[in-house]
Amino acid sequence: MTTSISRRSLLTAGLATGALGGLALTGCSNEGRGATGPTDQAAQTGVLPSYLPYQGVEPDIPAADGVANTFFAYPADPVQGIAEPPGDGQKITTMGLTNTPIPPRLSENAFWQELNTRIGSELDISLYNPSDYSDRFPTAVAGDQLTDIFCVGSAPQLPALLDAK
Repeated sequence: MTTSISRRSLLTAGLATGALGGLALTGCSNEGRGATGPTDQAAQTGVLPSYLPYQGVEPDIPAADGVANTFFAYPADPVQGIAEPPGDGQKITTMGLTNTPIPPRLSENAFWQELNTRIGSELDISLYNPSDYSDRFPTAVAGDQLTDIFCVGSAPQLPALLDAK
């Protein structure tokens, strides 16, 4: 058995879908869903930081047309970015997702221990696979237990969430 579609039935289906699609999209507004962020130029001024290119190392090929600076080798004498660890000794909690295996816990992870030393604060890192994170993040928001640093991913009514938290 073969099924054929005529040009007329395809055109009719397309027109009907377009007409119904326009009606369906009227329900996709942000009306009544909280803030949507600054919309006028005055409110947006100062929202994003200004870009200042780093002048400490000369690139082998300077940036152009949206491509970043290119370096052929690590600098022989790298510039030290900070003199003292930036942390204040307080624990920094983080929550995020990863597609890679979860790293070893702090007591078994030399890299993480060194990172804590260089930061000057203890990092409490919680990583989850994406399928678990989609449950854990909303639970943390609902329980008012967001960490200091977290990955939002996709959140309904994101502007309202950011305003509230």
